[in-house]
Amino acid sequence: MDSVEISNCGQKDSTRAALRFDQAAAASSTISNSAIHTGLSRAITVKKSNSLKFLNNVFYNFRPIGANFESAINIEFSGNVMLHIVQDKADFEPRGGVLMCSNPLTGCRLM
Repeated sequence: MDSVEISNCGQKDSTRAALRFDQAAAASSTISNSAIHTGLSRAITVKKSNSLKFLNNVFYNFRPIGANFESAINIEFSGNVMLHIVQDKADFEPRGGVLMCSNPLTGCRLM
């Protein structure tokens, strides 16, 4: 996907992101030169997937995490801009631009 605008995506009060890759391992994918903005949840969720590239994108106005990578391998996240990641009403998970967890045995847990 190149030079695309995605807006007003992501399921409110959930972990369903505007862009979601779940068990995507059959082929590689590239998201580049795109604007993904104004979502009701996360911008990106990658879970149990591999061979993904996120290159030169702008992610703006998501909550409470911009990008979440869990049990993902061979991921390139380069030249991206992530802005305005805001706190959600329900403060039950970490907040921030990018959250990475690569331990497939224990999953992502707060320590």
